[in-house]
Parts: sequence; structure tokens; C-alpha cells
Amino acid sequence: MDFKSFTVTKMNVYVTVKDLKSINSHGIGDVKAQNALKGSDLSVENSAVGDLDLQLDYQSFDIHYTGVGDVRLTGKADKVEIDCTGVGDIDAYELIAHSMELEHSGVGNTKVYANESIHVDFSGVGEVHYKGNPKHKDIEKHGIGSVTSH
Repeated sequence: MDFKSFTVTKMNVYVTVKDLKSINSHGIGDVKAQNALKGSDLSVENSAVGDLDLQLDYQSFDIHYTGVGDVRLTGKADKVEIDCTGVGDIDAYELIAHSMELEHSGVGNTKVYANESIHVDFSGVGEVHYKGNPKHKDIEKHGIGSVTSH
């Protein structure tokens, strides 16, 4: 086989859906929403190698992240659940959540925003920063790093 003639090119795939309920990303490549994703509930499973960039407008949003790469989340959601066992940074400072639940046992820094309540279970390696002024805070830290309010 002649590998000299093999060329890697960038490929973009565009998908249009009316009511997106789930995203499952496996393999290699970035996932980016060009526009805000809107609906009642969205569940994301990401075990890919690559970055994830989503703008959201949902009542409920959850992500189970076991991949390698950075995650950027913006927009708003009433209830957000983030479960991170992957490697990479999660920037959700611009995802305005009323209720935020974060389980972080991965490697990397995580930034989240919560208005009403926040629950953090941190047993990973890195830092967790949260913004907002949640009235209810439940912070558990067992990992290597810190959990701080900004």
C-alpha cells in the first residue's frame, strides 16, 4: 500500500434536526454547534478525542464526558448535570444554570455557573471554579486540586 498518496483532509458534517434529544460522540473529531441548540432535554455522551463546543437553551442538560479534549458550553439551562471522567478542560462559565451538579473524577480544570444551587463532587486532578451566587452549596473535595468560588 502506498501511504505517500494518502491525504488527510478536513471534513465538515452538517446536521439539521427539529428536536435534538441526544448527542453521542465517539471516535476522533470536534463537535461544534453553529447555532444555539434548543429544546426541553438534551443528553450528551462524549468519549471522543476532540473538542466539544455547544451553545444551549434547554430546560435540562446532562453530559457524561469520558473523552480527551476540551469542552465549551454556553447559553442557559434550568438544570445541568456534568459527569467528567475524561481528560481536558471544561469551560461552562457562560452556561447559566439554576441548578448545577458536577461530578469530576477526571483530569483538567472545570468552570461552571450556578444561580440557585450547586453540588460538586470533586475527586479528580485539577481545579473547579464556580461563578454565580448559589443559595445552596454542597461541595465535596477528595481530589488533587481546589474548588473555589469566583
